Order: sequence, then C-alpha cells, then structure tokens
Amino acid sequence: MAKILIVEDNQDFNKAVSAYLTQNGYDVFSAYNANEAYDVLFENPDIIHVSPATYRFAYDKTGKYIAILAPNYIYSKDELSAKTAELKEHTDKLLSNIDPAWNDEMKALALHDTIITNCRYSTDEKISSDDKSIYTAYGSLVNEDAVCQGYTLGYNYLLNQLGIEAHVVVSAEMNHYW
Repeated sequence: MAKILIVEDNQDFNKAVSAYLTQNGYDVFSAYNANEAYDVLFENPDIIHVSPATYRFAYDKTGKYIAILAPNYIYSKDELSAKTAELKEHTDKLLSNIDPAWNDEMKALALHDTIITNCRYSTDEKISSDDKSIYTAYGSLVNEDAVCQGYTLGYNYLLNQLGIEAHVVVSAEMNHYW
C-alpha cells in the first residue's frame, strides 16, 4: 500500500484530505506542522525514499511560518519498489533469527547486536557524498553502511516489525540520533 504524508496546519482540511486518500487505498500519515512531519518520518523508518535529514524549507513573507516543506527524495519512483523489496527481504532474514519465545528485551538485544556487528559507521567521505541512504533504515539493514540516524531508523524498524514500541531521540545540539 502506498504511503502518503499530509502536512497541513488546517485540521479540517487535513482530516478531509486524509479521509479521502484513505478511502482510496492509501496509508495516510497526518501532520499539522514541520515538527510533526519529522516525527512521522522518524516513527515510520520504512519510508525509505525520504531522508528526514534533507528537507528544504521556505518561509512566508513574514518569515514566521514555513510556507513550503519539501522532502528531498533519495530514490526515483522506479527505484523505490526494488529498494522496498530489498528492505523487506533483509528484514525477513534478520527477523528469522529471533526466537519468538524470547522476551522483548532479549529480542531487542539480539537485533541491536546484529546491527552493530554487520553495519559499519559511514566514513566522512561517504557522508559528504550524494549517497543519502546512510541516513535511512535501508542504509543500515541492506547496505550495512550508515550514520547514527540510519542505525536508529533501522533498529526502530526491526523493533516495530516485532511489535516492540520504540521511539527516536534526536539531539540537535549533539547532532546525534538514538
């Protein structure tokens, strides 16, 4: 099912558009401002074609309000279905090693250890390149190359697949994700 993020501060309009799209088969996420839009992306790391780190903003004439919030897509529409299938394949493989009898803490620890064992932290050269997958779940789980944001989104994605609640914590001051 296609996922759509609606960012609109008018709640009535947001709800109407969301309801229409839901009725037409879309998985809709609603946000009423830019901060909520970031939260949606962080809480849904399977939205791999948008990097939360690469949004463009444009303010209105007063400079007080964001008039445009435009994501930078890191995959074309054609690439996205293949990348999504790869993410699912790798996710299924990783989750097949988790014993359903384990408690949530044991599952979380096993997934954590798997990621840190297999994924390398991206180099400065890679960070400055055009490859933005290092900021996504795809980067950490498929490419096995990511920065802290990619590690976090990959880990949260796996935990969410097991029904384990997880949240992203961001420090702008430290430029770090957990």
